[in-house]
Amino acid sequence: MKKFIIAFIFIILLLTSCSPSKAEIESMIAEAIRTIPSQTPYPTYTPYSNQSQQTEIVTTEGNLLPTQTDEYVFTSTTTPGQELGSRANPVPLGSAFTIISNEGTRYSIRISQVLRGEEASEFVKGEEPDEELKDTQEVLVAYISVEFLESMNPEEILQLYYLSFNTVSNNSINDNYVYLGDRRLVCELFVGGKCEGWAALVVDKDEEQPLILFPGKWGKVNCFFSVN
Repeated sequence: MKKFIIAFIFIILLLTSCSPSKAEIESMIAEAIRTIPSQTPYPTYTPYSNQSQQTEIVTTEGNLLPTQTDEYVFTSTTTPGQELGSRANPVPLGSAFTIISNEGTRYSIRISQVLRGEEASEFVKGEEPDEELKDTQEVLVAYISVEFLESMNPEEILQLYYLSFNTVSNNSINDNYVYLGDRRLVCELFVGGKCEGWAALVVDKDEEQPLILFPGKWGKVNCFFSVN
């Protein structure tokens, strides 16, 4: 831009009849450069990250399965798709999994017991599924614990239900469920509150390692739990 303006000044000088001195020419060039608007540099791009780049593991007590005593915190990692809670690396059965929202809300979910086959069928005996099961499907029952750990707003209410969970088997999400009456998971908590309950879900019979998905297929953050 500066080169263009200097060249333009010289052209004007050649077209005029006057013959300014060298000092006058340099003064005119300096004034033209001084009046050039400053170009605003492009802002530096900083990748957005609302969580730590590490996965925090904290030892806890009171686990229903003594061999599993870790609490896992949901955070981003440097290996997309491999972070704890992903489909490739689901939360182990019996372990508490803490989810941290963008607003700083923290709550933990623990799936401590899972029933399949005859045990699950007996558990839901007399209850009706939301949709009739196919011959290739069966009921999977999970016992789920929730604790509301922290919030910036002391009046915030955490609402979480058995309907918040789906299953994944044979690479497909299934949102069918069996209504369990008073045994079903229904959580409406203030900070410090806890609740427990059951979710009766549906999986494919031939899937040996199905997963439980929270908060279901319509959720913004997908967290996967192992059932084995």
